[in-house]
Amino acid sequence: MSSLTGGGLRAAPLAVAAMLLAVTCAGCGGSQPAYAGLQSSIDSTLTKQEHLSVSSVACTPHVSDVSYGDGFVNESCVVRFANGSSYTTPATIEARSFQVTGYNYTWEDPPDGEAGAATVLPGPASSVGPTDPRSLFVARNLSRVVSALARRFDASQLILSLDLYPGGLEAVIGANGTSQLVTAGPSGPLAVGHLTAFSGDRTGITISQLDPTVPEQLARLIAAHGGVPTAELRRFELISLPGNLAGWNISVTSGQTRFQAHLQGDALEEITPTGTRSLN
Repeated sequence: MSSLTGGGLRAAPLAVAAMLLAVTCAGCGGSQPAYAGLQSSIDSTLTKQEHLSVSSVACTPHVSDVSYGDGFVNESCVVRFANGSSYTTPATIEARSFQVTGYNYTWEDPPDGEAGAATVLPGPASSVGPTDPRSLFVARNLSRVVSALARRFDASQLILSLDLYPGGLEAVIGANGTSQLVTAGPSGPLAVGHLTAFSGDRTGITISQLDPTVPEQLARLIAAHGGVPTAELRRFELISLPGNLAGWNISVTSGQTRFQAHLQGDALEEITPTGTRSLN
């Protein structure tokens, strides 16, 4: 992914993309699996320190233990809030030392504000379903929206966050220290919000990297190999993956199963509470 700062566009490690939280969990590493400790720390920190209403935290892979010899492991965590919004953050679990039990946890803080250059977006406003001929999960329909974005914004702008629903696309697009909330339905023009200033680094993708054929291809693969029909897919969410990569988090209408893939559709995985398996 590329990165924006308040002063412009530059290449930067993903770790500085947002406020990075670090928590030490003394005494962890016993009976509680390491990934569960990370989930608990994120939940507790956001609830008690930032006064946010967290409904669930799900981190993968399900690593049980991190030894001093291992150093650290990379995780990806989906945090869901009571208002229906969510965000996905890369995270790490790091062993402390031979002498001191427990882990160090790091993850990215959730964004602030309507267009705070990150991933908390308002949610769908349309009742169009995934299999509706107008669905934005269909490549030809999404292609019209992507073309409209390319006409409206120049190449210096990055998509800093994006949620794709069957009935709508919601994105935060920014450059040079400002960002805007942009929404689009299956038909009609883009709705572009007011400019909002931000400071610090933000990662994102260019509009040209948003391939409108990928969601439809992934939906077909999930139906064929993941056992979840397209009618049960809810959202494609742009996320940051370990290794400074962009990808998709694909949620379903019910249950705890979700899917994850790289931005261009490769490395598709099914992620459940019991483990992860590759689908392509």
